[in-house]
Amino acid sequence: MYKFPIEFEFNATANDVFGESWSSVSHEYEALRCDIPQKFNGMGQGFSSEELFGLSLLNSFVATFKSYAQQSDLSFAKLESEAVLLVDRNVDGKPCMHRFELVITLSDVSDVVLAQKLFLETQQNCFILNSVKTESDFSLVII
Repeated sequence: MYKFPIEFEFNATANDVFGESWSSVSHEYEALRCDIPQKFNGMGQGFSSEELFGLSLLNSFVATFKSYAQQSDLSFAKLESEAVLLVDRNVDGKPCMHRFELVITLSDVSDVVLAQKLFLETQQNCFILNSVKTESDFSLVII
C-alpha cells in the first residue's frame, strides 16, 4: 500500500523577542503563524505546539477514518469532530500531553454497523495516535 519509510520536512524561523510569533512551514504548504500560548504567558498570536499536537492527533484520526470509509464504500453526509487535549504532569512530575479526548459525530451514515467497525479500526491503526504515549479516549455519535 505505502512504501516505508516516508519522509516529511519542516522548518521554522524565529527571532529572540519572546512576544513575537514565528513562522513554521511544511515545504509543500503555506507557512503557519506560531506563538507561545497565553496560558504560558505568551501572546497567543498563532498556533501553539500544544494546539498543533492536538490537531495532529485529530486530523490523523479523521484522515484514517475517511480512508477506511472510502475503501469500504461507507458514505456519510458529514463528519464533525470535537477534541480536548489535557496538558498535565506525568508520574515523574514532568509536563506532558496527558490525555486526548475525541468525539466524532457522523450524520446520514449508509451503514451504522460498518461505521462502528471502521471507527474501532481507526483507533487501532492511526499512524499518529500509535506514535504517542498520550492517553486517548474516543467516542462515536451517529445521527
